[in-house]
Amino acid sequence: VFRSLASDPSAFCAYLQAVKPGSYKRLFKQGIEADLAAGVIANLRSTMLAVNHAHALKTLGGMLKIPRFATIIGFFGPAEKSDLTQIFAQLEAGGGDPEKVAATKEKYRL
Repeated sequence: VFRSLASDPSAFCAYLQAVKPGSYKRLFKQGIEADLAAGVIANLRSTMLAVNHAHALKTLGGMLKIPRFATIIGFFGPAEKSDLTQIFAQLEAGGGDPEKVAATKEKYRL
């Protein structure tokens, strides 16, 4: 489902909002592929932040619970790292819970 929606940013964003981030560990019990993880991060930056800051933060937190996701973070290239930097800058400026934003940002090694 994720791949079929990836070409439509608005539909992909709506789908990400419909799926509870707490269920990511179960949905991706074998792990997540790097290109799909990068697609989720790109969608957060390009689409979801404009719609729902709080869910963007929850999505980032949920992704951290996916098996081997921490390893994928280590292999993110400049584009994904730039996306994450922009996402966290907007979350920090967006009035969300500063402690949750800072704790999540630290786990992404930024």
